[in-house]
Amino acid sequence: MATNFDFQGLFWPTLAGQIRFLPIYILQLVGAMGLFSFTLIVIRDKTKNIPPSILYGVVFGITGYFMTGLVAEFLGSQFKPYIRLELVFWVSMLGGWPAGLITGGLTFLARLQFGGMQLWMISGLETLIFLAAGALLHPWSTRRDLLAVKLKDVLWITTFKTGVGLLSIYALHRGWPDAITEPTLLIFVTNRLMVFPIFFGMTYGLLMILTMDAQHQLHYRLQVEQLAARLQASKQREQQFLAISHSLKTPITRLRLRLALLEDEPLQEDFEADLSALDDRVRFAMETLRNPDGQEEYLPTRLDLLVAQLVAEPIYPDACIDTQLEPLTLSLQPKTMQRAIGNLMDNGILYGQRLSVHLRLENQVVLLTVRDYGPGIAAVDMAKVFLPNVRLEYAQQVNTKGTGLGLSISRNVVRAHGGDISLRNHPEGGLVVQVQLPWGDLPSS
Repeated sequence: MATNFDFQGLFWPTLAGQIRFLPIYILQLVGAMGLFSFTLIVIRDKTKNIPPSILYGVVFGITGYFMTGLVAEFLGSQFKPYIRLELVFWVSMLGGWPAGLITGGLTFLARLQFGGMQLWMISGLETLIFLAAGALLHPWSTRRDLLAVKLKDVLWITTFKTGVGLLSIYALHRGWPDAITEPTLLIFVTNRLMVFPIFFGMTYGLLMILTMDAQHQLHYRLQVEQLAARLQASKQREQQFLAISHSLKTPITRLRLRLALLEDEPLQEDFEADLSALDDRVRFAMETLRNPDGQEEYLPTRLDLLVAQLVAEPIYPDACIDTQLEPLTLSLQPKTMQRAIGNLMDNGILYGQRLSVHLRLENQVVLLTVRDYGPGIAAVDMAKVFLPNVRLEYAQQVNTKGTGLGLSISRNVVRAHGGDISLRNHPEGGLVVQVQLPWGDLPSS
């Protein structure tokens, strides 16, 4: 060991040299962290069966290997080891011993390949020391709050890593005084201290990246759980609706039997027509739930006559309905479309008292407009009313027994025919429902 060590004479040149190397160190750390983040994002979906510790080890190890090789190739071999120990510490802290061994092995191989065999034993021991130090923090890192980054945690990690580095260098210097001389020890110690703020910032950035990734995974998991809950609720509603539809068949059959006892034939015919319509709606509801695409054939249909039939048989006999219907023939599922338009007209009569129904062809688009004279709908609720089982406050006041399925079913039917339904409030009051259908034949089912 050197006996005449000029600390004052060597400290300032050493400090100046370390400051000159800091940009290279920063570039290596930033590049390694960016490459790690990019690689982890790219391969995540393809490596779901690989344990995270192994994945971290491989990604950090390959990142460290190539970064060391690039720096040695373009800047010289004297710059090769500047991020190796930091990567080993990071990955063993995040993934434990398996990850640390993988990264340590790959980066140590890079150290020998690009930096030569000088001080290989000391370098290997230092690798094991940093691996063990990171692994000691692994249980703590798994228990910390992954959805937040605390500065005190970053300070604790950086201080622990720096302290381990200083102690290891001093211990190795005591063991191999000829290899690590006093000037070399000063260089190493100065380097460890100069790197402290940089490693602090990089550690904060790494934890922030992992935090954002954890938040993304949590958000995705919550979306999946919410979707599963909605699907389950939808299945339950479907089962309840099917049960109600099935239960309606018995009273309809009983009413038909009792209807035969009526002596007034005109009244009997009216009741029979109403029961047939009710039975058709029950069957339609059940079929729609079982098979949303429907099985009815597309047929050439006079849409104006279909609408006129609905106008002639409104939900309330005394309803006032004004019509302007242009004769138009389309390829439709007639019964399905009639029920869909019937839902729109029933809503208009129920909530808007009277209707104006217009049918015309405009720019190769069939437009069916149903305007009521009720209170209309707030703009913020326009999209909401198409959702299943959604009923606005005014609708609940007027009709307490509604299901909130009418508009949803009607829009599905119209969209299945290649069209759509839109809503707007009329300037003079009331709601305007516009059905748009493509002009021309649709393929037969």
